Amino acid sequence: MNSSTDHEEIEKKNEIIENLNDQISILEESAKSYLYDKNKFKAENKELKFQLHSAKYKIINLENTLLESQIGLAKAKKKMNISVEKSS
Repeated sequence: MNSSTDHEEIEKKNEIIENLNDQISILEESAKSYLYDKNKFKAENKELKFQLHSAKYKIINLENTLLESQIGLAKAKKKMNISVEKSS
């Protein structure tokens, strides 16, 4: 009777071990998936940061161009006013 009980306990423990090994495998696959997603998001984040940085420089460049155009326009208006005043 002891031998049969021991055998049953061993079987139960083996089942528990097998279940735990299955759970470990599932957790390992899940961890791999999360790491893959993390690395993918990290790369996307890097690309988005680069695009944002580029956009900032483009905006600064456009602002400078606009400012230069406004200055040029103001100079032209002032020159026209001066020449209109001289001709009057």
